[in-house]
Amino acid sequence: MRATDTCARVGLDKLMIILAGATREGAGMFSAKLGKLLKERGLLAGGPSPDFCVAISVGLAEAGPDSRVDDLLGVAGSKRI
Repeated sequence: MRATDTCARVGLDKLMIILAGATREGAGMFSAKLGKLLKERGLLAGGPSPDFCVAISVGLAEAGPDSRVDDLLGVAGSKRI
């Protein structure tokens, strides 16, 4: 992550990462790198550590100046990659 990005907990079991100024292509590349990193560390579900693992799903939404968080979460939830 870059210094301009923000990671926040959403609900009980979700994280949201805001990639300020990122394009859809850049966000897709970031999510691919994140998935690869989690897999390499053995943290994905089905990996070598049954005591601690995560599952990952990625949704993307582009924000504008008048965007509301609830609307963006809805769009991201429906546009998973």
